[in-house]
Amino acid sequence: MRKFKYRLQGLEDIKGMELDALRQAYAAAQRELRRCEQELLNLRAALDYTYSELMELRIAQADPLILLSLESYAAALREQIRAVSQRIADQRASLQEARDKLAQKRKEKKVLEKYRERKLADYRQYVERETQKELDETAASIHLRGDHLG
Repeated sequence: MRKFKYRLQGLEDIKGMELDALRQAYAAAQRELRRCEQELLNLRAALDYTYSELMELRIAQADPLILLSLESYAAALREQIRAVSQRIADQRASLQEARDKLAQKRKEKKVLEKYRERKLADYRQYVERETQKELDETAASIHLRGDHLG
């Protein structure tokens, strides 16, 4: 009796490895997005603090050079916030792309798994037919020999 052979097992294994790699890329993209979002929160907090310091120094009529320095710092923070906001937008796009690729690979792997299951079911049917055929042949030969009488 023939053994079950699944010719696409190598391809299914490769798809599994690709799926694992995409899962890791997706997780890395998520981590990078969270890191950028945290960086944005920190920059916004620093900017808020700088604005409050500027207000207090203006009220206290501080040295214009100190005010100018703080305003320059605030402008630099705003520019960093814009840059990080852009990185977040890019990272979200990257995350969506990784999510789409992951979904596609999952579909491909599922198709291969269903194909394998169908081939295995076909093999099991073949085995059952062959087993039944052998039993029928054995019963027929016993019957023809007359061994069934006793």
